[in-house]
Amino acid sequence: MKYLVGVDLGGTNLVVGLVTTTGELVSKRSVKTRAHRGAKAVRDDIVRLIEQELSASSVAESELVAVGIGSPGIVKDGVVLFASNLGFRNVPLALLVKEKISCPVHLVNDGNAAAFGESSAGAGKGFSSLVALTIGTGIGSGIILDDKIYDGFNVVAGEAGHMTIVAGG
Repeated sequence: MKYLVGVDLGGTNLVVGLVTTTGELVSKRSVKTRAHRGAKAVRDDIVRLIEQELSASSVAESELVAVGIGSPGIVKDGVVLFASNLGFRNVPLALLVKEKISCPVHLVNDGNAAAFGESSAGAGKGFSSLVALTIGTGIGSGIILDDKIYDGFNVVAGEAGHMTIVAGG
């Protein structure tokens, strides 16, 4: 059997879930994010949780198809360009995790990941377009347009949590 790992990197908690390729949740675990320790410490926590999930479920790393990470902030091409609630700026998180895991690692904005999840397997299943709002340590959102994540030309189209309401405010 083949498996996927989903990582929800939040400002407060880091959650790792192991799922089958058919979407069945096998197990999950979480720890406090403690992003103040830096990106490599957070990466080490992600890898440790993945390894714990695999071990507890008797799954070999060779059975992993991919790891998907949802991170707050502005994310492009595997890099967290800016995440205020993590204190990350220009962190190549996908590459950092890939240094320790032997399968493909994908990084997207967490609001986009939530929107895609709802579109493909949740409350938005059957709809080709939707907007999802996420409420956690911060506010986020994601847009699905014609069955695809829409992030605009500047990758922040769905970032409702980071809108300027008052110039300079």
